[in-house]
Amino acid sequence: MLTSNKTLLTALSDTLAMLSCEKLDADIVDPRPIIEALQDIGWVIPVTEEQDSHEFFHVLMSSLSDTDGQPQGLNGFASLCQLSTAPTVSWSHSYSIIQQRVTCCDPVVTSRSPFHGTLASCLVKSASLEKQPTKYDVFESVSVSVQRQSTQAAARLVGHNSSLQRFGVTTLEHCLQHYVQSEAVEIGSKELSASECQTTYVKQLTFGKLPECLAIHIQRTYWHASGIPFKDNTYIHFPYVLDMSPYVHNTTLSKRCYQLVSVICHVGDVFSGHFITYRRLKLNPSVNDPSVPSRWLYTSDTVVRPASQEEVTSATAYMLFYERMPNKHNSL
Repeated sequence: MLTSNKTLLTALSDTLAMLSCEKLDADIVDPRPIIEALQDIGWVIPVTEEQDSHEFFHVLMSSLSDTDGQPQGLNGFASLCQLSTAPTVSWSHSYSIIQQRVTCCDPVVTSRSPFHGTLASCLVKSASLEKQPTKYDVFESVSVSVQRQSTQAAARLVGHNSSLQRFGVTTLEHCLQHYVQSEAVEIGSKELSASECQTTYVKQLTFGKLPECLAIHIQRTYWHASGIPFKDNTYIHFPYVLDMSPYVHNTTLSKRCYQLVSVICHVGDVFSGHFITYRRLKLNPSVNDPSVPSRWLYTSDTVVRPASQEEVTSATAYMLFYERMPNKHNSL
C-alpha cells in the first residue's frame, strides 16, 4: 500500500510540475499515471466512461490522506512539486520540509492538506439566546447551491450581455451567503439533555478555519417534481479576488482573501458532457505574489490556448479553485 501511494504522490507531483512548466520533458502532459496509481490502490475508474470532476477530486484527496505519515499542511499548489521522489526518502521526511513553512491558524483542528478547512456550527436557543458549544467539521471542498438574484441585480452584474442573462444570473458571494445563512431547527430531548423539551434553536454555520486552497463546487444538478434531473445553467459571477471575511466564525482570523487560480466548466447536459479548464499560469512560479505577471490558459484535452481574464470570468463555472493570498494582501 505504501508503494502505491508513493507512486500516486510522484505521479501527481510530476504532473503538477509539468503543468507549471517547472519540469517539461515533452510537448504532451499525460495524466494517465495518476489514474493508474489510483487503480493500483483499489479505485475502479473506467477510462472509457465519463467521470465527474468533483467526485474525482474527492477520490484524489482521500487517496492522498489515506496513508500514515500524511502532511500536517501544505503551502499552496506548488508544495506538491517540492516533494522528493527518491525511494529512500520517507513520507514523514518529505513532508517535514513543507511543515516548516506552514503556520496553522486554528488551535482546534490541524490541517492535513492544503484543501482542508473546518466549518463551525453553533446552535443558539431562540428564547434565551443561550449558545450550545461550537462543533467543528472538516471539509475539503464547499458545495454551494445556485441562488438566483433579481432581474435588476442581474442587469447590474452583466449589463446588456443577453447570453449571460439567458439562464439567470447570480454571484458567488450571494451563494456563499446563503450557504452560511441561519436556519431555525427543532431539537428534542434526545439530541439534548433529558430535562429539556423540544426547543427551537437557530443554527449558524460559518467557516472556522480557512484552507490554504479553497475549492468551491457549484451544484448544478437538480430534479423536477416528476423526478427527472436537469442541469441549472445559471451564470454565477465570481470575483478574481474573493474576500471570505463575511463568512468566518472567528473575526480575528487573518489571511481571508483568496485569488482565483482555476475554473472547471462542464459543457453538455445533465446526462453527458465534457469538462474544460481555465488555469492561471504564473510567469514566475517561484514568487507567490498576485502582482507578478501571469496569464490564463484554456485546456480541453489536446486543445490548449491562451485565454483572457474576461473569458475566464464569463464562464459558467462548475468548480472554482482559489489560493490564499500573501499576508500583505490580507490587511483586514
